[in-house]
Amino acid sequence: MFCKACGRKIDDDSEFCTYCGSPVEKKTETLEIVSEKKQRKTGVALITAASVVAVAVVSVVAVGFFLKTKASKEVTEEITVGEKLEELKREEEEKKVAEAVPEEIMEVFPESSPETSGEKIKETPGEELDRKMESMQSEKSSAEQSEPEETKASLITDEPDVSKLHKANVIAANASSTISQEGTSNSPILLFDGKDATNWQEGADGYGISETISFSFDDFYKVKYIRFKLGNWKTDRYYVGNAKPKTMTLAFGDYVGPVTFTGERKVEWVEVNKAVKANSMRVTIDDVYPGTQWEDTCITEIMVYGE
Repeated sequence: MFCKACGRKIDDDSEFCTYCGSPVEKKTETLEIVSEKKQRKTGVALITAASVVAVAVVSVVAVGFFLKTKASKEVTEEITVGEKLEELKREEEEKKVAEAVPEEIMEVFPESSPETSGEKIKETPGEELDRKMESMQSEKSSAEQSEPEETKASLITDEPDVSKLHKANVIAANASSTISQEGTSNSPILLFDGKDATNWQEGADGYGISETISFSFDDFYKVKYIRFKLGNWKTDRYYVGNAKPKTMTLAFGDYVGPVTFTGERKVEWVEVNKAVKANSMRVTIDDVYPGTQWEDTCITEIMVYGE
């Protein structure tokens, strides 16, 4: 090796230069210093590399999390938009159904969905309409069943069995008008004598429209049947020649209603579907079958049967 002070060559193991006396710098120390420096540089490099790798890993993780969050958000937004479109479509269908159904039907039912175990059951517009129609029909049937039957007096074709009923005993009768004929009585009380040869004839001008007969019973009866012989049954000539009632209004108890007759020469029966308690009756002529000779309207017989 060489002395760094004087530049002369000296032994490798010399500690001092034999020429100038300067201390000799050991090679091993240099090598150790160089080695130490290299080690420090290597450590720094390793730390730097590790830092770079850590940063890279963190970056990759962050990017992955961002992408995953973004994808999840996009999926959620896509689901939310889909549900919204489905809801708008359902509302549009319900609107069309509501426009097609009469308003009075839709007003019968509140806009509500049935619930089961606390969860709403979704119905299609068609199913909801069917349910409402069925419910309305059920309510209508219940209402019809609960409503009492209306009392009505109607003409019947067959003679009823009145053997278990009582014939009302008429004790008084009067009429709004009565024809006056010499030698013949046409009093309204003759309507209840059971004879075809006697009758009542109204005495008003024309056919006696709106003329009335009123009569009283000896007691209260639950009126069930009324028997009529309309027209003048004294002879065939009188029957054809005189007018006879076509429609009459019957009033007894709390009932008032019209009955239309056939115009045929036969006994005609009127049935009261729900017997009416009464102690009197009034009969009003509303319309007539005209006669061939006279305008006088006649009635031969009236009988009332009840409980």
